[in-house]
Amino acid sequence: MTTQTRAIPQIGAPQQASNRTLWRLALRRFANNRLAVVGAIIMIILLIAAFGAPVLAPYAYDAADFTAIWKSPSPAHLLGTDKVGRDVFSRLMFGTRTSLIVSLTVQAIVLAIGVTIGAISGMIGGRVDFTIMRAVDVVASFPTLLFAILVMASLGQGIGTLILALAITSWVLVCQLTRAQILSLRERDFVQASQSFGAGTAWIIRSHLIPNIIPPLIVSSTLAIPSYIVAEAGLGFLGIGINPPTPSLGQQITEASSYLIAHPDYMLYTAVALAILILAIAFIGDGLREALDPRALS
Repeated sequence: MTTQTRAIPQIGAPQQASNRTLWRLALRRFANNRLAVVGAIIMIILLIAAFGAPVLAPYAYDAADFTAIWKSPSPAHLLGTDKVGRDVFSRLMFGTRTSLIVSLTVQAIVLAIGVTIGAISGMIGGRVDFTIMRAVDVVASFPTLLFAILVMASLGQGIGTLILALAITSWVLVCQLTRAQILSLRERDFVQASQSFGAGTAWIIRSHLIPNIIPPLIVSSTLAIPSYIVAEAGLGFLGIGINPPTPSLGQQITEASSYLIAHPDYMLYTAVALAILILAIAFIGDGLREALDPRALS
C-alpha cells in the first residue's frame, strides 16, 4: 500500500509574484516618462548637495567675511556673497537642506497620523467612524497656513515648532484618502477570508490593507511635499520661520527682498533654487501618478 502526499498550494507566492510584476511595470512606466526621469536626476543631485552640505559646501553657512561684502560671482564665491560676506552658494546648499528636512519630517508625521486614524475609521466604521470624521471636519475647517502662523506666534520660532505648525492640520487629507481606500477594500474577499479565520482588525490593517494603499499614498505624499516647502518659505518670508543664522530658502528670500533693488541677483539665485526644487518634486509626483495608475497597471 502506497501513501500519496499532496502538496499544499502556496497561496501567498502567486500574489507576491503578481505584486513584483506590477511594481516592475510601474518602474518601467516611470522610466519612460522623460520629465519624471529628469526630475529624479535633479532631485538626486539636490539631495546629495543638501545633505552633503557640511562636507561639500565651500564655506560654513555662518562664515562671515567683512572684507568681502556683496562680492560678485567668482571662483572663490561661485554665486557671490551677501551683506556680511557669507558665501551665497554655501548658504543655498544649507538652506535647501533645512527646507528638505522640514518638509520630509512634516510628511512623515502626516503619514503616521493620517494613515493610522484613517485606517481605524474606515475599518471599524459605525460610531467610531462618525466620531473621527466629525473631528476631521473640525480640523479641516482651520486654514493650514493661518493656523501655522498662530502656532509659530504662540510657541516661538524654530525648526521643531515649524514642523509642528505645518503637521498639526496637514494630516487631514491623508486621513480622508486612507479612509476612502480602506472603505473600498474592507469588503474584498481576502479581507473577509482573514476575518473568517479569526484575524484581528489590527493585523488585517497592517498585513492586508496598508500594503494595498501604498501606491496612492506615495503619489499623495510626493505631491504634498512642495506645499510644505512653499509654506516654510512663506513663513520665513513673514519673519516667523526658522531662527537665524540657520539658513532656509524662505529665510534667504526674506533677506534678499530687503536688497532687491541694489542686489537683485541674490533674490534671483534663491528663487531659482526654490523653483528647481519644487519643479523636480512636481515632475516626480506626476511621473509616479501615471506609473501607479491602477487602470494602466491592470
